[in-house]
Amino acid sequence: MLGALFFSVAGIAYAFSLGTILARPFYFNFVVLTVAMLILGGLRSVSGAVFGTLLISIGLEAIRWLETGPEIAGLQLPQVLALLGLMPDVVIVAVMALLPSGLIGNFEIEELLHRRKRRSSSGAP
Repeated sequence: MLGALFFSVAGIAYAFSLGTILARPFYFNFVVLTVAMLILGGLRSVSGAVFGTLLISIGLEAIRWLETGPEIAGLQLPQVLALLGLMPDVVIVAVMALLPSGLIGNFEIEELLHRRKRRSSSGAP
């Protein structure tokens, strides 16, 4: 309830700073990007959402760099535009086809670390 209060105040302040309420600042691309982040990490855990956000953010920056046509090991790559728009769509399709529960699945980081600690203390690889 407290979070909803903060977000509603932030929305009111944002609308006040714009002077009007428009749907234009909330693009469909951002919705697809957010869904791709959640699907990649795993829909059933907070750790999965954070992990998916981190991976997508790093991937977007790498693709943004590749779009500019960088020089890698003396080889000049051509500029390739519109890769940035395809990345979230490809992630959604690939993860849903190959890993329907995402990379983390239902687990939280604490559970995964606890399991790893238990395995290492029992001598199992």
